[in-house]
Amino acid sequence: MCGISGIIKNLISDKDIYDVNKMNEQLSHRGPDFESIKSDKNYVFGHRRLAILDLSEKGSQPMKSKDGRFMIVYNGEIYNHKILKNQLVLENRFNCLGHSDTEIFLNCIEVWGLKKTLSLIYGMFAFALYDYKYNKFYLVRDKIGEKPLYYTKCNREIIFSSEINPICNLERIPKELNLDQLDNYFKYNYIPSPNTIYKNIFKLNPGSLIEIDGQTLNIKNEKYFDIKKTLQNTDNQQLKFNSIVEKSDQLIDEIIKEQSVSDVKLGSFLSGGIDSSLVTAYLQKNSINKISTFNISYKDINYDESKYADDIAKILGTNHETLEVNDEILVSNIENIPDIYGEPFSDSSQILTYLVSKLAKTKVKICLSGDGGDEIFGGYNRHKYVKKYLPILDKISLKNKIRMQSLLKKIPLSFLEKFDKFKNNKLVNFSNKFEKIITNLDYERLEIFYKSITSNTNSHSLLKDSVIKNNFIFKENEVFLDESISNLKKSLIIDQSNYLSDDIFTKVDRSSMAHSLEVRCPLADVRLIEQFNSINDEYKISNNTKIILRTLLEKFIPKKLIERPKMGFGFPLNKLLKKNLKKFTLEMLSEKRLKNTQIFNEKNITKIVDSHMKNNQDNSQVIWSILIFQIWYEKNFN
Repeated sequence: MCGISGIIKNLISDKDIYDVNKMNEQLSHRGPDFESIKSDKNYVFGHRRLAILDLSEKGSQPMKSKDGRFMIVYNGEIYNHKILKNQLVLENRFNCLGHSDTEIFLNCIEVWGLKKTLSLIYGMFAFALYDYKYNKFYLVRDKIGEKPLYYTKCNREIIFSSEINPICNLERIPKELNLDQLDNYFKYNYIPSPNTIYKNIFKLNPGSLIEIDGQTLNIKNEKYFDIKKTLQNTDNQQLKFNSIVEKSDQLIDEIIKEQSVSDVKLGSFLSGGIDSSLVTAYLQKNSINKISTFNISYKDINYDESKYADDIAKILGTNHETLEVNDEILVSNIENIPDIYGEPFSDSSQILTYLVSKLAKTKVKICLSGDGGDEIFGGYNRHKYVKKYLPILDKISLKNKIRMQSLLKKIPLSFLEKFDKFKNNKLVNFSNKFEKIITNLDYERLEIFYKSITSNTNSHSLLKDSVIKNNFIFKENEVFLDESISNLKKSLIIDQSNYLSDDIFTKVDRSSMAHSLEVRCPLADVRLIEQFNSINDEYKISNNTKIILRTLLEKFIPKKLIERPKMGFGFPLNKLLKKNLKKFTLEMLSEKRLKNTQIFNEKNITKIVDSHMKNNQDNSQVIWSILIFQIWYEKNFN
């Protein structure tokens, strides 16, 4: 894992080389082991290396191909690089001095070309490539957006980086707030790619590349991976459940073996949930020695899975470590968030991910994670709701839905919160889930329902009328129009194309790389998407979610440790805002400070905060999004 940066223009100056060095320094946390800059008349490429494979200088970058045609600066891991190497050897075209995946990857591009190589590789990556022969540059991001890549074009130059801060901190780049995207941020807690919080700075979309003409600097966008095509795997549509379980067992085992390849120490996150437990089980099964596992403990029955993680670690035989977190630790880390992400990002589990990554880095350099299991195998409550309950609601007239909604909205929050306090029941965070469902009872189309159920309550009233409100469109939004695709499959495609890359991978990448820790997500491997996106819905969700993964996990641990309510990786944000964080929140969200940003409807926000503090409504997530924005804004614009 690494950090990359660079400038592309017709004629490179000393100032450009200086600026790339400066950008490189700001990425030192992504690659503390080696740093290097290479330049030619029309580019400067910078690289910070976190050495994982081939720790020698043979694996250092930027790297030139043996035939001299290509120069690459690359961040990521190609998991099937050994298979690709064997194919090159078979064709008598293998030409590498070391054994790093970068060198093998570059050899593949030499032999097969960029487009064919992209179709053959599996991994997480973002890179810049220069083709000397045709004077063309390429910026490329992996198929599902695990690794980030930011870029901007201005003043006849293109600047790119693994993170946004090195770009926007350059004197030559104007920092102008992207008002079009504020509404999206407050709804979804992130700014959807290809946009960012700044005008004229962009995130490359997952499965996409841009081709840059070296002479004119004209950009051509291309989508090289179409996730919707994974729904067309007709062979798997015919498979029975037992065959799918057997196939998934073999494939997950193979993927985790590949992702365990490393020349440095490797461990696993183990929260006690299904996904991290399954990844850990396969990793330990294939390891001669006890693996290291890591978790966070928070003393709240509705949020703390640590006792289950402890039990599972004992059964699997891992060396397990748990960091106990309290409100004071959480509060002390909040003001670090804008520096880690570079733009507003407010998935509240970001703090716990940051802390568990910090713990893991004390023992290992790589951690495997269970992220991706929910989006591929159907693990969220919304997936179950879409599959099981929307068909029932579709039979009820809109008029009667509105009547039901009106009646149910009269139930006080204080009454609903009583259900949250029941231990070991299936009503974990019931009040919040109930409110979400009631708000969306009167939906008319799946697209509208999905936009609403994945967005923050009350987010529509935060901004001034004069601030542009963007009509958000999901990536792969056209899937909603295809009547041959089930509601569940549509929901999963939308989550895989949007939430997974813009939220989950953003959180995991920045939180872990802040500590120079590489995190790999085997359950998000594209081969699983290709194989299992098209299978029968009944094999993903029945009375339970993720039934394939649950079935696999039963081979390793007792069923009683599996059949529990989904908790997620979080903490009681609702209570924290009312107690330890109350003073700070009221200060940051005072009308005076909100007015300074010139974008907010201060009176509406005051009502939202007041309603939350008085326990009339749970507005914790939308308040958190405003709080994170305010911290970021004051650091960057005041």
